[in-house]
Amino acid sequence: MEDKLNILLMKDNGMECEAFKQYAQTTDDINIIAVTNRAGMGIEYVKDFLPAAIILDLELHGGDGNGISFLDTLNQLDISYDPYILVTTNNINQMTHAKARNCGVGFIMTKDQLDYCPQTVIDFLRDMKDVIESCSHAKEPSSGLSKTESPEEFSKRLLQLINRELDLIGLNPKMKGRKYIRDGIQIIFQDNPDASIYSLIAQKYEITAASVDRATQRVIEYAWKYMSAEDLKKHYTAYINPKRGYPRNTEFMFHYAEKIKNKI
Repeated sequence: MEDKLNILLMKDNGMECEAFKQYAQTTDDINIIAVTNRAGMGIEYVKDFLPAAIILDLELHGGDGNGISFLDTLNQLDISYDPYILVTTNNINQMTHAKARNCGVGFIMTKDQLDYCPQTVIDFLRDMKDVIESCSHAKEPSSGLSKTESPEEFSKRLLQLINRELDLIGLNPKMKGRKYIRDGIQIIFQDNPDASIYSLIAQKYEITAASVDRATQRVIEYAWKYMSAEDLKKHYTAYINPKRGYPRNTEFMFHYAEKIKNKI
């Protein structure tokens, strides 16, 4: 299985969203990580999931904001790369299109064109996949702490590094265990003791430590079940007990905490 292109879908038509998701599921290189019709929620998804590409409707009827306000806010985010933006819209006003392009939109596809459909949109991104991924990798967060970097900026950069590593091995962003693993790596990175990891995560989300343990194990098992062995070996280089077949939760988090320390 090749690496999938993670896409954020921002549209307000429920039936159209479903058609996008159904077609994406027939491909082996596209993953729609989240769907929203709200500009504010779209920004949160970008910060949490770092999508490589965004399919954006300029007119988000039924949600909050609109495509232009989303783009303006996106350009102010302190993130390590620029996601590729593909706009789909009924709006054919050239001044609006010029504004969208000035905000960083890569391509505008109007819905009045004869071949417009979810498949056409996604297939365009599939054709662009290699270019999108190469540009994303070229903007990896730089190693070393900048002299002007604040603790808050460093924390954001650390989160981006963690999310990128988890994406590479297919840790499903829709499963709760992924965010628990992300938090666990941050805790270990900050040199907190092993015994406190589950309890600290549990306190944050007001759940039990046992729930944290089960959810983290589930998301790791899921990745090792559905990702190709070749991709897993390429990106997860720590020893795995062959009888178990996948990493233990804490050894997984310690491995990535150490790996990311070497990148900072």
